[in-house]
This record gives sequence, C-alpha cells and structure tokens, in this order.
Amino acid sequence: MFARCESSLMKLSHLELSGYYVSDQNLLKILAQLPTLAFLSFKEAFLLDAKPPALTAHLFQVITSTDVMPKLTQLELIFYSGTAPIDDLVLFIESRRLSLEGDESSMRLLPLKHVRVGISSPQTCEALMDRLSGLCSSGLLVEVSEPWHSYRSFW
Repeated sequence: MFARCESSLMKLSHLELSGYYVSDQNLLKILAQLPTLAFLSFKEAFLLDAKPPALTAHLFQVITSTDVMPKLTQLELIFYSGTAPIDDLVLFIESRRLSLEGDESSMRLLPLKHVRVGISSPQTCEALMDRLSGLCSSGLLVEVSEPWHSYRSFW
C-alpha cells in the first residue's frame, strides 16, 4: 500500500497509528519511507494472542543507528504490552538529543523536542522518568504516564 503512494509519503509530516497490529519489521519499512516525518504517534494494539509487539528493542536499535525519520521532533508512544524496551528507547531519545552537540553524522537529524510515553507498569513509568530527567535540562519536554492516566510532565 505504501509503495503505491511513494510521492505523497515523501511529504508526510504527521503519522498516527493507533490500535493496529504491525510487526517491528513492517513498522521499520513504513518509517524508512517517511523522511519528512516530524510527528509520530504510535499506540500499540491490545494483543490478546501471542503476537509480538511492534515497539521492540530491535526497532529502537535500528532507528538509533540509522537516519530513519531525520526530521522527527515529536514522539508519542503508548505501550500496552507487558514489557517495554526502556533501555533501547532511552538510547534512541538520547541519540536524538545529543545531535545538538554537532557530531557530523548526526547533523542530518533534527533533535527531539517533545516525547510522550505511556507505559502500563507504574514501576516502569518511574524508571523511565528517572532515566530521562537529565535530558530535560537540554530543552526536551518529557511526559510519562500509564496510558489511562494523565501525563506527568517535567522539563
């Protein structure tokens, strides 16, 4: 479907995927086709069977080490699965903030300005807030919450 719309995709700046099942490999293929994407909202589907979630460690490792979504400045992720790859998510967010420091390979990437994450585990929410609090001094707005509660912001 996306291949048929390639010229339109080159201009897409906002994408919201909510409640659809997609594998991490297919999500990577979609994101790789969106070089002008500035805002991404991805809300995992509630999975009643054994399908793996799309927001995996592998997904974050790939987008951390490549120039996928070079214009991304706003990110919203909602994790409904039992686990969230917090370490890899944090590395991705850090990599998009550290691009402010002028490293030549990251000059093509815009820095993230706003990150909103919903995670179904209160303990994981707290851990993520602790891990990201240091980035707030660089101007990153971070909001973390359980998906069905209001977000707690800090910057």
